[in-house]
Amino acid sequence: MWNWITIVAISLSLASTVAAQSRIDECEVAKASLLNLMTIEPTPPYASSKGESGYFLMRDLFADVLGSSGKSYIINDIQELRFLASTLYRTPILLVSGRTEGFDLKKLGKVLPVAKLQEIAVSLVWTANSEPSPALLELVKSSGGKFWTLAELKQKIDAYVCAPAP
Repeated sequence: MWNWITIVAISLSLASTVAAQSRIDECEVAKASLLNLMTIEPTPPYASSKGESGYFLMRDLFADVLGSSGKSYIINDIQELRFLASTLYRTPILLVSGRTEGFDLKKLGKVLPVAKLQEIAVSLVWTANSEPSPALLELVKSSGGKFWTLAELKQKIDAYVCAPAP
């Protein structure tokens, strides 16, 4: 398992160097970097690091920051929900997106029964400043998933990166 304290230490060290040169608060630089990494589309399966293995899994980062499942399958396009196959049985899905084109009550009626049958919880990190569609919120709620807005993601990142050490 990757040591997240090391990742934060490296991020803060780099942020400190940047902050010293441009007089920007190092915590703000680290928060902005992490927010960018967590909202970029498509979400990469892993990100590089200067740690032991040279990379870390994005699903582990979402799990540490948000408290989502560390076994989540991350998707960015709502249309990928059409492919809830039996191979995803009991696999939590984390949709990281700010778009809901084409996802309406009709699509909900097709996706939700499969999600329930396969025991798939669909969680959502909403990356737009607008509201997600009611059908998407119903899918998250009815499948047992969790929902985070962009503002909540920023708060969680703030607590994760800038919280004083215990």
